[in-house]
Amino acid sequence: MSQKFKHLDKIHSYFAAGNVGSFFGGLAIGDQPFKADVFFFLFICVLLRVKFWIDDLEYFDNVAEGRHSAKRGFYIGLVMAILSWLPWLLAGFNDKNVPLSALFMMLVMLFSTLWVFSTWIGDHPYREQVGWGFYNIIYMVGFFLLWKQNASWFPMKDLHEYLPYAILTVMLVVFLFDLTNSRTLSALASKQEP
Repeated sequence: MSQKFKHLDKIHSYFAAGNVGSFFGGLAIGDQPFKADVFFFLFICVLLRVKFWIDDLEYFDNVAEGRHSAKRGFYIGLVMAILSWLPWLLAGFNDKNVPLSALFMMLVMLFSTLWVFSTWIGDHPYREQVGWGFYNIIYMVGFFLLWKQNASWFPMKDLHEYLPYAILTVMLVVFLFDLTNSRTLSALASKQEP
């Protein structure tokens, strides 16, 4: 945890934990039955939130240590990050309704992508940020497809039983590429060393 952003790190961690908790809490809301696609969706969303949480803390540390600038783009991006926290909660509490939850996750990815792009204002992106922008756009497309899977114009709506699993499987593969191409695992490992 960076000393410069000590309170921001704590607030961010509380919201991230709340976001993760909302996905499990969403399972208890209402009495509608749910299928395995809800658990797969929950799994992907929780993985994404934990990864973003770790990446964000690492980014704050890098800014605090002067490795990345804290110019105007950083503060615009911070506003975008904070704006993403509410859709994370709404996605979690509505996770038994995958299309609705996917709409909220699409908003999360939009705000997260705007955060990444805004940090480039007056600065050059570093390798990971380019990847984050790229992967976020792919996640956004995946959530869009989940949101619109039952629309009358959707070309594959006849495959509605299998389509969520196919989309989520592709998103999981993209997540694994994202995870291996970023420093998330090494950042997590370095936090565990004494």
